[in-house]
Amino acid sequence: MKRKQIIFGITVILLAWLPIFMGAWDNDKPADSDAWNNAAGFIRDNNDALEVEFGIDLALPHPYFQSAAPTLKPDGSTALDSGDNGRLWVDSDDNIIYILTAFGGPTWTAQTAASSIAASDATFTLQNTDEEDSAGGRQSRFIHKGEQSGGEVTTLGFWEISHDGTSDDEKGKARLVLNSGSEGNSPSNIPISYTADGKIAVSTSLSVLDEDTLSSDDDKVLATQQSIKAYVDAITDPAYSGGQDHTFVGGLQIKFGKLTTPGGTTATITFATAGAVFDNAAIVAFASHTDVSQATDSVVIQTLNTTTLGLLYSTNVNDDIYWVAIGY
Repeated sequence: MKRKQIIFGITVILLAWLPIFMGAWDNDKPADSDAWNNAAGFIRDNNDALEVEFGIDLALPHPYFQSAAPTLKPDGSTALDSGDNGRLWVDSDDNIIYILTAFGGPTWTAQTAASSIAASDATFTLQNTDEEDSAGGRQSRFIHKGEQSGGEVTTLGFWEISHDGTSDDEKGKARLVLNSGSEGNSPSNIPISYTADGKIAVSTSLSVLDEDTLSSDDDKVLATQQSIKAYVDAITDPAYSGGQDHTFVGGLQIKFGKLTTPGGTTATITFATAGAVFDNAAIVAFASHTDVSQATDSVVIQTLNTTTLGLLYSTNVNDDIYWVAIGY
């Protein structure tokens, strides 16, 4: 009997201390009845129903985010049905967004291949949120990728719009960047770019050639302004005996010049010293003097052949004589 009294006393003391360690006991809380166990089951059932209805897994990121195409509802056991068409799946390998377009199969359609914008004033905006003024900064890109026969996915090229210059202004420039053949996802070949001042910058390519001599004679490329100027500036006609020589396309040659000859003597121009004689004897030549006081005197052509022109000024006065010879 005495032992029972001791146990009873200890029990009373423990019950008295219990609120101190655990807080006051509230008989109105669900744990005081069977409601807790029943409610837990109802909550789980409701969560499952919500997952099925909204196509989400309340314990996972949303929408589907996984490498393999989903074949079941987010609860992992219920089959897809017609009500699931339109659900989203993000491929965790490359972050491409897919839409379920046919639950049978199922068929997931990548939005990178099927996206379109239809409107009276359709626009698509890319905004770089970096606040900066660097050259090439504030850039946004359209990237074009492809798969090789072995399944390798690489970047073929991209269009980029960025800031032109380093000033705090709104100038933009555009450039096309292409993969030169083995650059993976980091293409660097820039065949063409367009700057805010309206100039097209072209790298060394087959479309525009920077060649001062124009020796390539390519009918598929354009020459740069600098190349054309350098080519024209380098053209010089051969000089000889006070004259010039030029051969036209087709073979027509013209030789012309000025010389001062003592009157009454013959002046001979030798075409060969120009490095280009006439090939044929079909030649015509003209000559005249500049002394207006000797208007009645003439310049006589004494000799004319493929290599020389002989001129005689009949007056015994030194005078400037201009001459022209044309032939083939």
